[in-house]
Amino acid sequence: MGDWVFNFDDLQSELNVGPSAYIPPSFASSTNQPHPDTVIRSFQRRDAITSITEHEEWNVSTEDVQTDLDRTLETIRYMKTMEGQAMAVALTRAFNNLMNKNHSTFISLTFLEASVAKLDEPVKFVAMERFLSNFERFSNSVDWHSPLATTEPCVQYAVAFTPWTWAATNGYLMVVDLQGQRVDHHTLVLTDPAIHCIDGVRFAGGTNLGPRGMAKFLPRTCAMTIAQSSRC
Repeated sequence: MGDWVFNFDDLQSELNVGPSAYIPPSFASSTNQPHPDTVIRSFQRRDAITSITEHEEWNVSTEDVQTDLDRTLETIRYMKTMEGQAMAVALTRAFNNLMNKNHSTFISLTFLEASVAKLDEPVKFVAMERFLSNFERFSNSVDWHSPLATTEPCVQYAVAFTPWTWAATNGYLMVVDLQGQRVDHHTLVLTDPAIHCIDGVRFAGGTNLGPRGMAKFLPRTCAMTIAQSSRC
């Protein structure tokens, strides 16, 4: 065991900051562009697709429109995944700086760099990142975490990272479902995180469980507050 044991109460008093401190401006919603979900809803209506094909001057078939729609939806889905990965990277950097400044045990959490690639014939989009061997799961997206957190500081840091992201963003989001590889006793390389967020549209893809998901990870008194107001 290292010289630091995670304590949620200490964390709350140490991190009295708002979400703007750790949420990059580039992730803020833009008022100049339509929201992706607005675009999705407008194209999902069958009559909208039909009305497009009724215009003779547009040499396009319903199948062509549906194909373009499928590609657009697939692109948006992967871009949302990349947004979540980028958010997790930004938060791990802040977490590392804080923990390594205040505690003598130097441990680093990092996330793999991920990207979206377009494949041809047939056209499809895929998420790509470096392959990790000796893959381990440190937590899930609900309330489980590795029992190794009680004995190994490296895993303990990973488990502590989840409630820290909630405190650091003032209850706005929480990075969960941590998995990856222990490079050594001082470095964890993580991949494919999930994010619970009070904004149900952001980080969508079936893994954003919102305030209910966040409440699963926190002490009972705090969880009750989240259930009532989405804040604690």
